[in-house]
Parts: sequence; structure tokens; C-alpha cells
Amino acid sequence: MDICAKGLKQVVGLAEEKKVTLIMEGLNSKVNHKDYMYDKTEWGVKLCKKVGSPRFKLLYDIYHMQIMECGRDRRRVVVAM
Repeated sequence: MDICAKGLKQVVGLAEEKKVTLIMEGLNSKVNHKDYMYDKTEWGVKLCKKVGSPRFKLLYDIYHMQIMECGRDRRRVVVAM
């Protein structure tokens, strides 16, 4: 995570200057995206805090997060939304 935050900090200054927001989407690493780093909500939130810029945000993909965080009963999250 530290290396990821360090790399993002190198470009987030330009995003701030240009008033552009960088967005990272959470994906599942169980089914479709093996070894993807932002595959849990907590990880993404910690990364945002490390980057420390209002121009870096998370795109919270419910499909992918339910696979990673809801175990076998994935349908419950989708129905609740």
C-alpha cells in the first residue's frame, strides 16, 4: 500500500492543479481480477487517507465488494440496495 500511495502522490498534485479527480475502482480478486490490490473497502479507505488529497476518491463497486466482503450470501447486499 505504501508504494501505491507514493506513486499516486506523484500524480495527484497535477490532478489538484488541473481540478481533475482521480478515481480508483474496487474490484474482486476472487473471481475476475486476481491479485488486484483494492479488493476490500478497508484497504481503499486506508489508501485514500495515505494519499491525503480531495482529488483522489474511490469508486465503490457493489458487485465486486459483495463478492469479497459478503461471503456466500452475496445476494443480500444487492437486494438491500
